[in-house]
Amino acid sequence: MKIFTLALIVLLLTSCSKGPDTSRMQETIQVSLNKSYGEGVLTVANLFRRGSQNYSLKNSKDPARIVYLKAILEFQKDYNLTERQRPGTPSLFSLMGASSEGVEGIKSEGNRKGETLSINGLMTFALRDEQWTPIVIESQNKNFDQQPSSLIVSEIDSTDNRSGDENWGKQYTSDLREFIVALKSGKNQTPYTLMKQDLDLALLKAKLRKAHSEGQSTIVTATPLGEYYRVGKTLAGLSWPNKLGKLQSYGTNGTNVNIQLVEPDLAGFAITQSDLAVHSYRGSGTFEGKTKTSLRAVMALYQETIHLIVQTDSGIQDIDDLVGKRVNMGVFGSGTFNNAKELLQNVDVNISGFSHWDLSRVGKSFARGELDAFFLTTAVPSQFILSLEAEYRLIPLVGDALVNNASKDLYTQTEIPAETYQGQTSPIDSLGVTALIVTHESTSSKKVNAFLTGVQNNSKELLKHKVRVNSLSRAELPTIGIPLHPAAQAFYSDAAQQ
Repeated sequence: MKIFTLALIVLLLTSCSKGPDTSRMQETIQVSLNKSYGEGVLTVANLFRRGSQNYSLKNSKDPARIVYLKAILEFQKDYNLTERQRPGTPSLFSLMGASSEGVEGIKSEGNRKGETLSINGLMTFALRDEQWTPIVIESQNKNFDQQPSSLIVSEIDSTDNRSGDENWGKQYTSDLREFIVALKSGKNQTPYTLMKQDLDLALLKAKLRKAHSEGQSTIVTATPLGEYYRVGKTLAGLSWPNKLGKLQSYGTNGTNVNIQLVEPDLAGFAITQSDLAVHSYRGSGTFEGKTKTSLRAVMALYQETIHLIVQTDSGIQDIDDLVGKRVNMGVFGSGTFNNAKELLQNVDVNISGFSHWDLSRVGKSFARGELDAFFLTTAVPSQFILSLEAEYRLIPLVGDALVNNASKDLYTQTEIPAETYQGQTSPIDSLGVTALIVTHESTSSKKVNAFLTGVQNNSKELLKHKVRVNSLSRAELPTIGIPLHPAAQAFYSDAAQQ
């Protein structure tokens, strides 16, 4: 199965070799941006090809291809795309072959210099005079958000019999290895990080679909060294009711990815932060334009606190002091990253130069003095922070300016007790969220009830492994901001009557 999955991934990657190269596409987009918005407004910071397919032109025999892309555009000045009296979102959607569902980062109040847009779109090119020339087709802006994997099959030679050849797996494994070597040799770290995450996610989806097809239950968590990952592994090691079956735990980049994976044929359960679960349900914040009303809460685990950790001698006394410092915001897609991004942007700290490392690299870099500060949203106390091999301090996170209006009801004021961490002689004020277990609305009531029953039956075992779980009493369940699954509602009602 793993070889088959790798082969599918390579199909996606190797199909991108046809049509214009990335530099040609980037040049084309930049010229169009300058023409529409004027020079010095938007620049193409990064561009990734996501696949392509043949396209037949009417009244022309010129070869043509539709190319699927992901672009990162950076604002070079403050600009409001939502104002009607200037070129705005319609021009952008038309130019990029996208629409609102494929664009992340547009703010109704306007975007500031240094902020970025992430766009999934498409462009069409025709080969004329040995040069790929951009063209406009009538349906170019349709199906912009469709994953190209189902379309790229049209590029595979129908005479390719590798699927029946014993060397089929070896060939694609070799292709993937060559791609990874070329990717790692690149000088730009950001494309490498994003493409590695693309590969990880593609493989994870295949694993989840396989588990689902085999009747297994699954839960997605976070990166190793994180609390979600440990909780997931602990849950997977428990004995569960027959209606749930064996529970498999899978690591991910965190909450954002987990929410995306909660689908009927993918992840059965996921651990997420309450604030991002609510943003997803509302279609606000980082999920603006990507509402997911199918998300349902199963249970609350424990409170999490946003930690801002700095080197003792860094001179950092407040979040505003992070300007010009070496700061890690957490991996893309994690709750930590989203919390850090929101807080920093609300106090006008430019995040463009900050890193997005996992905890393993954070710990090593912080110990070597190569990192001035890092964010971490996790339970108190954090075993990762306690294990740091360097002197550190905690920075309070207080003030109305830290949280925008869309999130004010999603955070709670919390306090890290004195003596929790190294040299901490007094309490530290911060912001808190709740760790949740969520599922899809279509998950069977029998499976959800079996999950909750299993947690209840294994309470002593969970306590033994230091996994904190909130009371299963309906009256004591925290306000979580998204609907409970009907089976969870029934479970808590029954528990309250006992």
